[in-house]
Amino acid sequence: MPGLEHVIRLFTVIFVAAALLTPVVPWPVFAQSPTNDPLSVRASVDNVQPYLGQQLTYVFKIYQSSGLTPSSGEVRYEPPSFAGFWNNQPVEQDEYTETIDSNEYRVRELRTTLFPSVVGTVVIGPAALTVSTGTAQSQELSKSTPLHLQVRPLPAGAPEEFAGAVGRFDITAEVDADTGQVNEPVQLTVTVSGEGNIEALPDPAWPEFTGWRVIESPADTYSQVVAGQVTGRRTIGITLVPETAGEQTIPEIGYPHFDPDSEKYVSMATVPIVVSVADTDEIPEAPRIPDVDRAAAEEGSEMRSIKAVPMSLRKSSGDLTGNKAYWAAWAIPPLAIAAAVVWRRRRASLEASRADSLRLNALPSARTALTRAVTSGVDPRIASADSVSSYLSAQFEAPVGGLTREALLGRLHESGVSPDLERRVEDILAVGEAARYTPPASGSVGAGDHADRASQLLVELDEAINA
Repeated sequence: MPGLEHVIRLFTVIFVAAALLTPVVPWPVFAQSPTNDPLSVRASVDNVQPYLGQQLTYVFKIYQSSGLTPSSGEVRYEPPSFAGFWNNQPVEQDEYTETIDSNEYRVRELRTTLFPSVVGTVVIGPAALTVSTGTAQSQELSKSTPLHLQVRPLPAGAPEEFAGAVGRFDITAEVDADTGQVNEPVQLTVTVSGEGNIEALPDPAWPEFTGWRVIESPADTYSQVVAGQVTGRRTIGITLVPETAGEQTIPEIGYPHFDPDSEKYVSMATVPIVVSVADTDEIPEAPRIPDVDRAAAEEGSEMRSIKAVPMSLRKSSGDLTGNKAYWAAWAIPPLAIAAAVVWRRRRASLEASRADSLRLNALPSARTALTRAVTSGVDPRIASADSVSSYLSAQFEAPVGGLTREALLGRLHESGVSPDLERRVEDILAVGEAARYTPPASGSVGAGDHADRASQLLVELDEAINA
């Protein structure tokens, strides 16, 4: 039937044309939101294909029906482990109401800032909402589904001085004085500020400070979350001591970084600073001595002094005890003793304050060093051992590299560390020491997970030692 074939072909053409011309409608916003469940949770990220080191936000939402009776136990949010991510910001919370399919829900939203630290497929495990009923076991109310992300490596073509900074940054430098003298310190302050993982920012690639002696100081880091973006600054103080006189130049300091928004490498640099340095070898002018004794000349005597009478031979004009310099000289010894006592106490206070600061910053410093080392390509096993060793050295106020196994375990036991943590510390250090003398474990899943286990171990150690 030719007529029927023509009709079928006509309908086929119309159907195909309609399919091609119909716009593609994305999934609705509430495709993952609850339908009629009185209590449910959903997890999501704002970027499923981030670059290595690029910020992303993990969002966990708790949907509770307005008619749901509150639980009699303590409801807890149990986040994922976030293995493969740098996580150093507190969880942000927000509460609001939302209407879905004519049902009103109270929504509690928890946002966690993350920075990917490994390349490839990374899975964020499920987060759970549990309730404690007073027993040892907690009842699970709801659990989110795992999220799969594809972390992209940074593109090729990075500048030679690039050290792994990802975000948007600026760098400035200033000195406390633009004039000085040879061997007189000049304080240089370098500040890197902007948006990104401020806590794990690498230091700039320092240029050759020709004509200067360089003394570096620990960096000071400050960060916060503003409108969902981690911002802050990293300040490095450097003491420069000029070695020669003249116009000495502090060269420009570059800070290349990768901007994930534009997907390009950006090179920033400070402006060179010129410091005028004076020489300290100038000989002061000698005081003038009169040729004759002025007193004899005024008396009109024919006898003249061939030279001025030395001051040591002149008669004192008054009693010695009435001289202020006499009593000032007596005051010098007790003042010197008092100053020495104050100086020693001040030094002891500064040393104690420095030790307290090292202990308080031991955990973030160790985790920052671990992330930088792994990002720069250091074997994760070696980087993990070094970070744990540096953390314990700060806590014990003494290097742990030279301690025997028994001595280290003894210090850990005295600090309140459990036998399980002691064993894990011993394993991390042993594996790291063995890795120094074996080929690098390139592509090894076990080595890649080693840094994550070390980061978690550092957190647990800090909780145990400072309990």
